[in-house]
Amino acid sequence: MLAYNRTWLDAIQIQTAAQYYMNRSVISSETAHAIRDGHPVGFYSPNWFIRIGLAIFGWVMIMAGVGMLFLLLPWESDTLTCIKGILIGVGLLFFLETGLIRKSHHYRSGLDDIFAYSGVGAILTGLFVVTNSWPMEINLMIWAVVGGIAAIRYADTPLTLFAVGCLTLVVFILVSRAAGENAMLLLPVTGMLCAGFWYFLSGFLQKRTALRYWQTPLQWIEAAALLLFYASGNFWCIRFFAKKLFDTEQVPLQSFFWAFTFAIPVVYIVLGLYRKDRLLLDIGIFCVAAALATVRYFYQVMPFERAITLIGAICVALAWLSIRYLKTNHRWFTYIPDERQTDIQQLQNKIVGQM
Repeated sequence: MLAYNRTWLDAIQIQTAAQYYMNRSVISSETAHAIRDGHPVGFYSPNWFIRIGLAIFGWVMIMAGVGMLFLLLPWESDTLTCIKGILIGVGLLFFLETGLIRKSHHYRSGLDDIFAYSGVGAILTGLFVVTNSWPMEINLMIWAVVGGIAAIRYADTPLTLFAVGCLTLVVFILVSRAAGENAMLLLPVTGMLCAGFWYFLSGFLQKRTALRYWQTPLQWIEAAALLLFYASGNFWCIRFFAKKLFDTEQVPLQSFFWAFTFAIPVVYIVLGLYRKDRLLLDIGIFCVAAALATVRYFYQVMPFERAITLIGAICVALAWLSIRYLKTNHRWFTYIPDERQTDIQQLQNKIVGQM
């Protein structure tokens, strides 16, 4: 089912754990080196800079090859175009499997990523040439199936989020059609229910040891579910989609959605502290910023520059007080940095580092 060598994937986790415990003096450096030597990893996984460069290089290669095919081969009918699109996608995935993964042992190198996305994209494009006149929910189901199979095969986060997003849109479309005039009220509830389903499903699957290779995509599903739940009741989002979908600016239950906009960030933060859940804390802090931005959009109580300065000063003060507390009170939390970071936390650190 999984395209990559599972022994090497396990070795990556073992080496990471050995490094973590060595840094905390639980094991000696000799023991950590012995563990690393006993669990070698044969993947080619460059740093982010090289990974981006290889992805761009691979994209240029793919576009050049596809462009040559467009010039050399006829594209007279939709059926022929569909067949050729599928063949191009299958060819790209075949090269990914045989040339990059099995022979060259690429793993998150940029090349394997871009070939996976291009292969899936070519297949879906070829299919859409024929199915574009079909109902949108059927197309979304096809995309979810193809994207889901690829996501499982390559344990890839963007493909996983793509498949989950397609399935969620199918539910929204079906509810919108069935609800009729009540769609404006039922769609936010639908978003919350879908978010709850994906959140608890991802949490359940993350606890299964057999699914450890898909841990990162499942964590991203969990984060996306938390954001979807908040967005489903955020007043700005409700107002925006009411205007776009129903051509009205009158939002029913305004008091409820305003309360939801401010209550959910607090709930996220409190639950994050209670459960010691870093993801809930991060999403909660982001939702606080979104709630303040929502108020600023509808009620401009002060100039934008002053509002940003005030919010920044409050955040700095809270951060300073939190750091002092964590340095002196280790009953529940600690200020000691933890090297075991998820991809979401690593992305967060990279973004903060560039600011």
